[in-house]
Amino acid sequence: SIDAARVSGVQAKIADYGVQFKAIADSQIKIGLEAGSGLYGELRSAVHEAEAVVKTHADHEMQSRLLMLRRAEKDFMLRRDPKYVVKFENDFHSLKNIVSRAELPDADHQKLVKALGSYRQKFLSLVEAEKDIGLTHTDGKLGGLRQTVHEVETELTSLSQTLNKEIDAAAQTMKWTLYAAIIGIIFAAA
Repeated sequence: SIDAARVSGVQAKIADYGVQFKAIADSQIKIGLEAGSGLYGELRSAVHEAEAVVKTHADHEMQSRLLMLRRAEKDFMLRRDPKYVVKFENDFHSLKNIVSRAELPDADHQKLVKALGSYRQKFLSLVEAEKDIGLTHTDGKLGGLRQTVHEVETELTSLSQTLNKEIDAAAQTMKWTLYAAIIGIIFAAA
């Protein structure tokens, strides 16, 4: 006698969980499942171009600022904290100023500016994709998934309690029916 609408509601929430999980998986594939794929791969390619130009000129100020930029990138990836995006932006603008003052051949200057711009754009795209998934377990798609899981768990617990009550009631009914049948057999045999 469990309400079929409640069971259907749980089934719908479980189906919604599947849709949400697939959306998170698709977003993670977009970000990249390994260092060379997705946005991770594009980001690495862009920064490697910039590093190659900087290395050819042995400009220690540019190299150290680029390393600070990479550090902010890695800190964001590891800690998923937006403060590292702010740090990245500040370091990027500092590096951009250093590059504008540097005495580089025009071709190298243009190549470096283009590579750094691409690197910044790829990093910010990665940040937005990570925010979409959720920087914590309560944000973004992860937060929605977590909420759905809690709703399903609550409803399943409630259904389990209802089912246990129904089973206990049916067991009691069977027990009393059995007692009545035994007493009936005893009276019939006597």
